[in-house]
Amino acid sequence: MFVFRGKELLYSWRDEGTGDHAPMDDVLSACRKVPVA
Repeated sequence: MFVFRGKELLYSWRDEGTGDHAPMDDVLSACRKVPVA
């Protein structure tokens, strides 16, 4: 999973196996860093 702002990478996560997912709190925190237009 990747979160970008333009070309800037804000967050990345690589699953280590099936059933391994990025922590939702981390993903949402990265998304909140993006300014609202």
